Amino acid sequence: YQSGTTPNIQRYRSAVASLLAEVDTFAQLAGPKQQPIVDQLRSAVKQYTDSFDLMVAAYRERGTGEWGVAGALAQTFDRIDQKILAGQNDALEYQLSQLRIQQNYYFLHKEDTRRTEVTAQLQRIKGDLQAQGGADAAALLQDLSHYETLFGQYVALDDKVGRTENEGLQADMRSAARTLEPIVETIRLDAIAAGELAR
Repeated sequence: YQSGTTPNIQRYRSAVASLLAEVDTFAQLAGPKQQPIVDQLRSAVKQYTDSFDLMVAAYRERGTGEWGVAGALAQTFDRIDQKILAGQNDALEYQLSQLRIQQNYYFLHKEDTRRTEVTAQLQRIKGDLQAQGGADAAALLQDLSHYETLFGQYVALDDKVGRTENEGLQADMRSAARTLEPIVETIRLDAIAAGELAR
């Protein structure tokens, strides 16, 4: 998946290619009166495949704990953790542990309240470091700002994909699928009617 494809995605691509070939065949056989429904069919298929492609790209950009935005986020957090542990500051270690808890809750549940808590906890840690001052604090503040940027990118990708099936690209795909169903049913009924007339 990191390389841009998986066996399931390859099977999906093959299925889409077959579907588009069948749509082309239907378009060639359809009469002038059926061209509007052919156009509707092409449009619905395109909406579905475009949404799917965008969702795959978003998931790939978001990545996992080892690569992508998620990987960079984990690496940045670990770097912050190591620096704070090296400084032997119990208060900062506790604040960072709270940030980790809120972050992991967000990863699990994708809740706005958890996203807000991550941001609030970041500001608490930044405030403590600014009060502390010094070169070490300045370096940590820079790492925390980088973490904040990456977390914002991660959340934006979650929003793009949709945190439920009724949001984002997931909703777009469901809408396209719902649009396809009556079109296909109309084509099926027209074919049955045409067969009856041909008898």
